[in-house]
Amino acid sequence: MRPCTLLKLWAPLVLACAACGHSDPNARSPVNKAMQDSILPIRQLAAGLYGGPAEPVEAVISSAQELTSLWPGSDVPAVDFAREMVVFVALGERRTGGYSVEVTSATVSGDTLVVRYVERQPGPGCLTTQALTTPFHAVAIPHVQATPRFQRELVRVPC
Repeated sequence: MRPCTLLKLWAPLVLACAACGHSDPNARSPVNKAMQDSILPIRQLAAGLYGGPAEPVEAVISSAQELTSLWPGSDVPAVDFAREMVVFVALGERRTGGYSVEVTSATVSGDTLVVRYVERQPGPGCLTTQALTTPFHAVAIPHVQATPRFQRELVRVPC
């Protein structure tokens, strides 16, 4: 093979590799790079059918003050906010029983934290408790710098 042909084949590869080595001041932190496009571990903090806020909430909490303001009741769990943050989902007030919520996964994809949760509702014609309920679920996940996006899956539970 002639040297000119070899140079034509390798030049684009060398240029592409050189472009990848630049330093970007806005690059992700090492913690986020390791977690990019990965499922985060979830640590259960609390879940309940009563005691949640009256209005629906989808929140990622990164300080003890925020957690205290949203937490149902006075038993606020211990969270090391230097290492973790809290995902809090509440359905708000419901007129009957049969409703629940569960955070099922937290995934970092690029610069987005995708939080998936399931909202369960009683199916049509189901007998339910005739009481006001306020379902909520709170979990701790590793602290990441990402914009949260919540994805709700609605499940109607048959009788």
